Amino acid sequence: KLDKVLPTIRVEQFVEAFLDPQTLTIELNSTHKIENAGVFQLEFDIPADFELLQVSGRGAANVEAASIDAYRFSNDAKTRLVVSLNRRALGQVGTLIQLRRKLSDPNLLTPTGSSSTLSIPIPRSAGDFVQWIDGMISVYAPESLRINPKEKLGVRDGFIAELRAKWPSTSQERYPSLNEVLILAHEIEPVTLSLEIERKKPFVTVGQMLDARVETGSVKFTSTLFTKVQYSSLVSLRLDVPELLAHEIRIATPGIRETIVNPPPADLDV
Repeated sequence: KLDKVLPTIRVEQFVEAFLDPQTLTIELNSTHKIENAGVFQLEFDIPADFELLQVSGRGAANVEAASIDAYRFSNDAKTRLVVSLNRRALGQVGTLIQLRRKLSDPNLLTPTGSSSTLSIPIPRSAGDFVQWIDGMISVYAPESLRINPKEKLGVRDGFIAELRAKWPSTSQERYPSLNEVLILAHEIEPVTLSLEIERKKPFVTVGQMLDARVETGSVKFTSTLFTKVQYSSLVSLRLDVPELLAHEIRIATPGIRETIVNPPPADLDV
């Protein structure tokens, strides 16, 4: 009796989600450990409504970069990606898939005081021969966004040191303005992940240096303000000055337009 030997595939995958107020970029790094028989194609489930930016082989220590011939979607919804290989793959092969979606949520673009819920879809290796998945999810965002997990299904909190040893990230080289805000582990079960996001209000700190030059019959003051604006941008700053000296104050920094607030603000220190 002869039976056809079928492949068995065990997958280690690392999903990185890079979030900024206007774009969500998702990268799937996967290593397929193919045993018993080789395969000529790999399959992936990817989220709908994302632009497919890149499909490529990616190698690492003891992992051969997948030799990709072509790729296509096998369904009308464009959620099942089939990657054809130039030659039969056996052993450990690595792939990289990059996806992107534009965002236009006003609560992410400006500090409205309200939060929005954003779903983070998780792409994954798929197909009849995939028997096991060991994965990690890492979410990155700028300091201007306040991030809190809202729904987490099919995931567990991971030990960061252990996960980082297995899946080192190169995100600091490509996204230096983003910080890691969430790290999770998952297996083959479906994953549901959503975040509650709010744009932070501007946070302003000011350092001041006052220089006084005493001359015969007068004192000339030069005040230098070092302003640091965080989280969200500003179009103007208010500077309170003594009323008796207002007509004598001159702004030396070029490109700044000044306007007198009239009527005076109610919180003015008189």
